[in-house]
Amino acid sequence: GDLRGRPITRELNQQIANVNDFKELCMDSLATAVEAVRAQKGNLMLLNKVTGKLEVKVVWGNIPAKVRDDINNGVGQTTPIALGEGVAGLCASSRKPVRENDRDKIPQLGQHTVYCMCSVPVMYGTELEGVINMTNKVRITETGETAGSFHTGRLELAGQPR
Repeated sequence: GDLRGRPITRELNQQIANVNDFKELCMDSLATAVEAVRAQKGNLMLLNKVTGKLEVKVVWGNIPAKVRDDINNGVGQTTPIALGEGVAGLCASSRKPVRENDRDKIPQLGQHTVYCMCSVPVMYGTELEGVINMTNKVRITETGETAGSFHTGRLELAGQPR
C-alpha cells in the first residue's frame, strides 16, 4: 500500500491527542484548584496572541452542566477581557496574583454576581500565557454555605497575592 500519507496522519493524530490531553490537564488542574481554595467556581483564561485579550477556555465548579460542557468543548460563547480590565485583566497586566474580597471593587463583567475573586497569572518563563480565576469563596458554617473571602494562607501555592 501507499505509505506516503501515514506519517502525517500519525503526527496529526498525536497532535489531536496532545490537544485533548492538554484540555484534560487544564480541567483537572482547575478542578483541583477550585476545590483546594473552596471556590464556588473557577476558569482558565488564555491570552489570545492575535487580539491581545484573555479568553475563557476551561470552566469548573458550580456552573450548569450544559454551560460548562459547551465552554469546555469550545462551542460556548464568553466575553474576551482586555489586559487591565477587571480583576483578571489587572492580574494579567501586572503578571502578579490579585485578590479582591470587596464586591464593590470587582467590576461585574458577567451575568453572575462576583463577591470575591482571586486571579493568578499563568506564565511560561517571562511570557504571560493566561490567568486562572477563582470566584465566590464558599464558607461552610453551622447554618450552611455562605459567601466567604480569600485569604493568603490558602493562596500561598499561587504566589503572594497583593
